[in-house]
Amino acid sequence: MPLSFSEREYNHQILEVTFEGGGLIDVSSLAIPRTVELMRLPRGNAVPLADLIGILGSEPFDLELPQEKHPFLEVRYLEDGPDPTRRHQLEQALAGKPVRLASIKAERPNAPENGSAEPDMAGFADLQTVDPSHVFAAAFRETYETEPDLELMSAFNEILSEVAK
Repeated sequence: MPLSFSEREYNHQILEVTFEGGGLIDVSSLAIPRTVELMRLPRGNAVPLADLIGILGSEPFDLELPQEKHPFLEVRYLEDGPDPTRRHQLEQALAGKPVRLASIKAERPNAPENGSAEPDMAGFADLQTVDPSHVFAAAFRETYETEPDLELMSAFNEILSEVAK
């Protein structure tokens, strides 16, 4: 079985090597059968969450598959800001469908080529002088390309003060 969705299209195999009299006489490839499919939706580029939910609703899943054969599913959507209900929305869209949700990938519309979503923390040199609120705001800006709103910052600072007690 593939170890990740990046191996979804890879044909796994083992090689049978035959020796005789100390020399190589044959090398045969033996395909490893895939017992469970890895499925990625959408099949093309990531789409907004609403479109992805529509795709999940219209996908012709095989309802006759026994549970142990239900494919592992990776879904990909375009990130448009924080939303703590996304996972629940996806689980609702998949309720009763013969798949196993294995991976949810958020992709930013203008993500860097290397896929790095690391915040730029160049201005934070010394951990003793770092203000956690500034780090949080910088990471939020880097991830969502917008400033965190006052309600979110207030909630973060409330949690921070509770932790500091």
